[in-house]
Amino acid sequence: MADEKLIEKIRQNPDAFGEIVDRYQKKLERYIFYLIGDKEEIFDLVQEVFIKVYINLNGFDTNKKFSSWIFRIAHNVAVNYLKKRKKVVNLTEEIKIVDEKNIEENFEKRS
Repeated sequence: MADEKLIEKIRQNPDAFGEIVDRYQKKLERYIFYLIGDKEEIFDLVQEVFIKVYINLNGFDTNKKFSSWIFRIAHNVAVNYLKKRKKVVNLTEEIKIVDEKNIEENFEKRS
C-alpha cells in the first residue's frame, strides 16, 4: 500500500499509525544519526518526529509525497536539537579565563 493511501486509512482508523512507525522507524533513526551523530538521543528524537507526524497528520496533503514530508519533520527536529545542544555548556569542562576583566566575553567564546 502506498504511503498516501495508508495516511487516508490512518485518518479513518488512528490505530493503524503503527504501520507508519514500522515503515519509517529504522530509516529515520539512520537519518537523524547522520545529522546529529549522537546515538543516545536518536530514539527520543525519532519519537518526537512520530508525535509531530501523528498530531499534524490531518494537515498532510495526500497529493504530495509522504516520505518527503516525514523526512522534513525529522530534519527540523534534528536541527532544533542541534541548536539547543549548542547553547548548553558542560560545566564540568575547565574554562580558562584569559582576562579577568572580560570573563563574560571569554565564556561566550568558549560556548
